[in-house]
Amino acid sequence: MAKPKRRKATLHSAGKVTEQELLERARELYDDPSPVIPVCEGPCGFFSPVKAARAAIPRVHAARDDEAKLLKLASRGNDLSRALAATLLLAKSGKIPFVADVRLGGETVPYVIRGKAKPLFLAGVQHHDDRALRLLAVANWARKRKLHFYSADRGIVCTGKRPAPPADFLAEEAAIVDLHAEGAARYTCGHDDDAVIVRWAGTDVAFDRCETCAGDGSLLATLRRHVAAPRVERQFEIEPRLRPLQGAPDAVADLPEEVRTSYLAGRLNDRALLAAARQTRIASLRTGGANYVAGDVSYGGDVDAFLAALGASPEEARALRAGLSAHGASVVLDRASLARAVFELWPIHGRTMLVAVSDEATTQGIHKEKVAPDEALELIRKAARAGAGRAALSALPAYDVLPPAASAADAIARVYRGEGREAAVRAAQERASIAKAKGVALAMLSALQARQGQDWRFSESDREVAAALAPHVETLLRGDAASYHDALVATSRGSGETADVRLR
Repeated sequence: MAKPKRRKATLHSAGKVTEQELLERARELYDDPSPVIPVCEGPCGFFSPVKAARAAIPRVHAARDDEAKLLKLASRGNDLSRALAATLLLAKSGKIPFVADVRLGGETVPYVIRGKAKPLFLAGVQHHDDRALRLLAVANWARKRKLHFYSADRGIVCTGKRPAPPADFLAEEAAIVDLHAEGAARYTCGHDDDAVIVRWAGTDVAFDRCETCAGDGSLLATLRRHVAAPRVERQFEIEPRLRPLQGAPDAVADLPEEVRTSYLAGRLNDRALLAAARQTRIASLRTGGANYVAGDVSYGGDVDAFLAALGASPEEARALRAGLSAHGASVVLDRASLARAVFELWPIHGRTMLVAVSDEATTQGIHKEKVAPDEALELIRKAARAGAGRAALSALPAYDVLPPAASAADAIARVYRGEGREAAVRAAQERASIAKAKGVALAMLSALQARQGQDWRFSESDREVAAALAPHVETLLRGDAASYHDALVATSRGSGETADVRLR
């Protein structure tokens, strides 16, 4: 079968800036070829391309003034030395009419073709001043020859077939991501926060950066930019480090393989990786018996401590206790939030929580299957108010037919105790139109701090009655049930009524 023809590079005109930059880098190599001579710090195998390049590059440089010889050297021999010969021809010509491009993800890297040098080698040599792009010159050797290369300030360092990042390379990489050395092999930001740890496989070297320092970045992606190795994703081991929970041994399951793979491939940043790790821990904590966790604190099975941490009121705590008891399993919250706790239990135990603070009738009227977290909590509070109102009303004495002023006072007081201030204000305003109840209505509006703008409706005698009734209506509204009857009788008498206020 015939070998398929190699696709030719598409050429286009070089812009002035691109031309000047490429020529400047070519002239630098014309003066000194050392930036493209790989540093050998590993055992070289037989027919090592690195060893061959180190021998050939000085010979190419020695021929820099002989254009005919450079043309030959750019068409044969070691791939890296060919690329250097082609680049030295640029320096001699002093002009670049056309360039080709290497596309790396969203980045376009221009290079100039001369002789038979290969594109990646040309691009790497002609961008030798860029720590990431210069690795293009050895990318094929990393992939095909299984060699490891590290781009340091001093140049490209080859450690042969073993991963062994040089000390100066590690220090330079640590400086890029604002890490400092702790011991001989660990580099860290020093913060006690959730963090991503990247280790070089087969070595003791580890980089440790917290979520805050990482921002939207990826520690692994930053380090990979300056490494060329066979299956580069296999050169690193990834480990999320989460702050341990207070009050209980930590429980972190292994990351799902798809999450680890996505991070290694550069599709996830550090923040997303740590979010996945926290979700894994939550899933782990939810297994087994009841375990209550809020934020970074585990309360074990201590419901009281859990509810106290959430800041639940007595009514909210009663609802949550009922829900937790029915749930019988762990509740794990990413932060101490009462609304999140109620929402966690709502889909299955919403009705149970509502009944715990009210009754079946109230629950039937206000329960919803699907709610937002804040709405679920508000429904609990609404049910609790309704339940408290019914309890308060059931403790009050019952009456037969009452005279008009007493009837108005009793009705407004019961609305207040059962439905709250706003409903009671409306009830008082409605009764302000009843002649024999005007003084009572004004006294109630005053006690409810809703008198402003209402005085025009009342006469001077109404205002005098209201002033006399003030202590009695206060007891009707807010006093205990045992004092209610006497306060209602006093209100009726103070309004000028003589009829009996009879208990049922």
